[in-house]
Amino acid sequence: MTSDAGADLRRLVFFSLLTALCPFIPVPFLDDWARDLLRRRLCLEQCRRCAADVGDEGVAVLACGPSAPVTAGGCVGGCLVHGVLKPTLELIGKLLTKIFRTVLIFLTAKDSIDTFSETFHVGYLVAVALERSHLADPRPERILAVRRAVEITVAGVDHRPIEQLARRAFRGSRRLLRRAAANVGGLLRRLRRSGQDELRGDLPLDQEAARLAPLVERLAGQLASERGYLDHLRATLEENLTRLTPL
Repeated sequence: MTSDAGADLRRLVFFSLLTALCPFIPVPFLDDWARDLLRRRLCLEQCRRCAADVGDEGVAVLACGPSAPVTAGGCVGGCLVHGVLKPTLELIGKLLTKIFRTVLIFLTAKDSIDTFSETFHVGYLVAVALERSHLADPRPERILAVRRAVEITVAGVDHRPIEQLARRAFRGSRRLLRRAAANVGGLLRRLRRSGQDELRGDLPLDQEAARLAPLVERLAGQLASERGYLDHLRATLEENLTRLTPL
């Protein structure tokens, strides 16, 4: 692995770990908003490295899918626009979920592993698509096709190798993760101050980078050794891209 590839993998692992902390945010909707903002920022960094200007909307589609990402401000506006009953029921469901997760912490821990795995897989595959120049012509239909190929690839592979690595790493870093989760409220405040409409500005993540550095290094090294699994991901994505990406 080249030094650049190693740095890219560490950055991907770092953002995957940050999103894995988001389920510990005990506020409905804000956990989803923080997770999606971090995923969009990861995708933006990847696009910049490959000089692919897909625009903010393209970044959102690649990182989070074709539906509009949840935002802190959009939640209240959506409740007013789309009526009262459905959002109210959704809010009650979210609150109940958070209460149960507070009581049964292992559910949140599983959600954390799942979030790490999803962010890693999508981020890795978007990076592959960018490296292979599938987004050199960033038309909306091409961006949608790439996102669809990523989704099909993620749905069709066995995530257990990555999830098992993450589970072992998390289990061996409980104290570090507890400290990081305890400070997730501060991360959320910094993310909110940065503004969801200022995606291209600087995100204040230096504290998290320093705190999570030992775990990032260990996980990145372990993931880099999973060459067979990563090569299978790349090959499967290529098959799906060939089938789905418009000429």
